[in-house]
Amino acid sequence: MMVLCILLAMLSLFLSLKLIYQRKLVQKVKKQIDFLIDRDTQTEIMVEKTDGTIQDLAASINHLLKKYRSMGQEIERSDTLFRDTITSLSHDLRTPLATANGYIQLLHIIAQDIQLTAKSGEDNAYDFSTQLVTSDDKQPVGTATGYVKMQSDNSNWKASALTIKITTN
Repeated sequence: MMVLCILLAMLSLFLSLKLIYQRKLVQKVKKQIDFLIDRDTQTEIMVEKTDGTIQDLAASINHLLKKYRSMGQEIERSDTLFRDTITSLSHDLRTPLATANGYIQLLHIIAQDIQLTAKSGEDNAYDFSTQLVTSDDKQPVGTATGYVKMQSDNSNWKASALTIKITTN
């Protein structure tokens, strides 16, 4: 009976020590996660090779970190591409309209308040309209309406079609 009590006491002591050791490993993992949250580093969670369960947990966390980092990089690439496309598109849309406005100004007529709307049912197509006024005294002399179709060429947008209809009062 005494031997059994001693064995149970030793087993209890061993399990208590193992539990304390596992708690310390979990605290180490938590401290490393807190470090990774505070800093943007490419490091991974590292644990001692004495406890398989904690090693599996660290491996799973490292796998999630890799997925998170790759998703972040993909989001940054997509955001940069989106911003570049919008910048190129807005520039290339304004260029033909500015050219048309330049020709109108040669006639001492200026375009006032150009309205641009996406054409329904067509991708990258826009209708535009503006009132034409004299450059001297801003008296209305007519309207200009038209259509511009944009085309992408290796992330650069170009006008593939431009029609302008000018009507006078």
